[in-house]
Amino acid sequence: MTARAGDTVNYQASLTLGAGSGEFSPYYISALRAGRYSGQYNSWLSAGIWKEIDKSERFSYGFGAELAAGYGSGINYERYDDATQSWFTHKINPSAARIQQLFGEIKYRSLFLWAGMRDARSPLLDQELTSGDLVESGNARGIPQVRAGFIDFQNVPFTRGWLQIQGEISYGKYVDNGWMKDQFNRWNSHLSTGEYYHYKRLYFRIADHKPFTVTLGMQSAAEFGGYVAWYEKGVNFRSQKRPLKLKDFFSMLFPNEDGTDGYYAGNHLGAWDFQARYRFKNNATAKAYFSWPWEDGSGIGKLNGWDGLWA
Repeated sequence: MTARAGDTVNYQASLTLGAGSGEFSPYYISALRAGRYSGQYNSWLSAGIWKEIDKSERFSYGFGAELAAGYGSGINYERYDDATQSWFTHKINPSAARIQQLFGEIKYRSLFLWAGMRDARSPLLDQELTSGDLVESGNARGIPQVRAGFIDFQNVPFTRGWLQIQGEISYGKYVDNGWMKDQFNRWNSHLSTGEYYHYKRLYFRIADHKPFTVTLGMQSAAEFGGYVAWYEKGVNFRSQKRPLKLKDFFSMLFPNEDGTDGYYAGNHLGAWDFQARYRFKNNATAKAYFSWPWEDGSGIGKLNGWDGLWA
């Protein structure tokens, strides 16, 4: 009997050793690794177990877990001490053990729902062949969240396969308060902790059954809630607690002014994404794409010319 893809439980273990000449990991060791490596020297053992969703089944489930343990060299960060009115450096070492990924997911027909923490994935980009997504970066560790959407691109009714749609929405919460506090210099600017996270995207794909295909859409992320402390020359001159309210979830989904000098609630950024693909007769493909980032809506109208990421 042949096992179906969704019935297989996969296991994996790996040992990674890395070294560089600088205080941080070399770019091509740390980039697109979901925050696994940061310091000059790294020695990490990781082990994972996962089960993939079977997309051919009406109902299917999956899960995943990845643990990492080992050593990473510390990094010196500068910090200002208002009591002594002086600067000093303090070294931060990564934890000797951590949970890298932990999630569970279900699928029903064309819809999915997953909860937990996992590496960011893009429906357009191959993480092995690109510089990464501009909104949900492959450089950062996964954010604990709940996400739902279309499992893949789905045919839009009455278009006979000429138009497909893919979309997702999620809410989550950052768990990096300690990391942020350890690295903030306490001199100028501000420190935000305890924030919540929101993400959404909507893509349309045209003529996927033809050799030439075009995909176009937008993705958006936002931070809201939490606690903010402002510093000027080492003095904490202002603090603000932003209690979470039910209306905040709707304000992130449909951005609106929060009543403070015309500003919109939350901190928003996103990107217009476009991809063109040509499939040859031997099923080899050639792709080109661009991503036009925007922040706080200032770039949605594409007033910054040809600025963006092209590949």
